[in-house]
Amino acid sequence: MGMDAPHTLEPLGPKIRRQRRRLGLTLDELAGRASISKPYLSLIETGRVANPPSDEKLERLEQTLGFPPGELLTQAHLQRTPGDVRALLQKLLKQSDSPGEISLCEMLQAMRSEGEPEFRNQNPRGEIRIPKLESPNQ
Repeated sequence: MGMDAPHTLEPLGPKIRRQRRRLGLTLDELAGRASISKPYLSLIETGRVANPPSDEKLERLEQTLGFPPGELLTQAHLQRTPGDVRALLQKLLKQSDSPGEISLCEMLQAMRSEGEPEFRNQNPRGEIRIPKLESPNQ
């Protein structure tokens, strides 16, 4: 999966369901093989979970369903990334001569130049103050 197409990603749930059906597995069979409860797996497939499943569960689903290692994990990590950060990353990747090779410094510089209030707020030595991230449970 390329980093240059986060806006075109199929949601995790339908992707998992499609692959399960392609392999001829029932929800019960996949739940048993991946050691995930059937009700939770159903919530994942129908997109009724607030956040993507844990990395552990996603790795088990990748293995059980035959996805390339890291495919579901990468997608889940992108979905966990705030939308404004994803949009900025996508913009940087489009502008880059080497898509997929954006440095953290380039990203922070772009955020500062875009006028993100958190990143405009610098101390006297010019160091960037990274805002405290709130937990999704707050």
